Amino acid sequence: MDFRVSHEEWHRSPVAPTPQVITCAHCILTEWEHERISTPYWRWYCNDREGAWILMNKKRTLIAPGRVILIPPHTSFGTGCKGPVGHLFMHFALALDQTVPAGRLFERVPADAEQASIEQLVAELKANDGSLRISFLAQALVNSALAAIPDDYWGGRAADPRIDEAVRTLRRDAEADNASLARAAGMNVNAFIRKFRQATGHSPHNYRLRLRVEQCCAWLRENGMSIEAVAAAAGFCDRYHFSRVFKRIMNTTPAEFRRRSAGR
Repeated sequence: MDFRVSHEEWHRSPVAPTPQVITCAHCILTEWEHERISTPYWRWYCNDREGAWILMNKKRTLIAPGRVILIPPHTSFGTGCKGPVGHLFMHFALALDQTVPAGRLFERVPADAEQASIEQLVAELKANDGSLRISFLAQALVNSALAAIPDDYWGGRAADPRIDEAVRTLRRDAEADNASLARAAGMNVNAFIRKFRQATGHSPHNYRLRLRVEQCCAWLRENGMSIEAVAAAAGFCDRYHFSRVFKRIMNTTPAEFRRRSAGR
């Protein structure tokens, strides 16, 4: 059989970095009082009724029903609540998180199909049966929220699939060395390091440190581990070395981060 295909126009989309959903959960908020929260990952919020809000730059934004709130990483904000409020939230990371500006809040009304996915996700989480649909729905909702952000926010950054793949490799294996990453990207080591810095804003070494601190943030928030145990699990020689690196990256100490970021 002879198959012939004619293309008068050809438009190819760049491969965008895939969001990594870290947390997807639903709860009933009765109290949610925090003066300042700042984490190295994105936050996605959607509530089923009025009663909770975000405070950023002295402005209060209600998380109204039928709206989605998106907050970039390293953005400092406060929270408040007069519950009970059904609270759906997700935390996720992107390969290009180190180059996006903090201090913004994005609010939007989801389309009908997206709202239906939100309701289905809440139902799946309440059923608590470990369905794969939870992951698929969460990923789709995160993608929809990111796609709605204005282009100028990303600063004209063009995706480099070689560097995005290197970042994905580091997120799977933070010990991957520059030589192996450069080889997989088809570049020499010096060119790889230069391209990596241009794409992420950091050298591969500093990015590895940030990934370790990102994991430590999750442990500090969710696992009840002591700071000494977190430092040891992340491979730091002692609590003091860990605290110095953590403060340099997060602009606060591990103990203060735990206190301020105990909320969702």
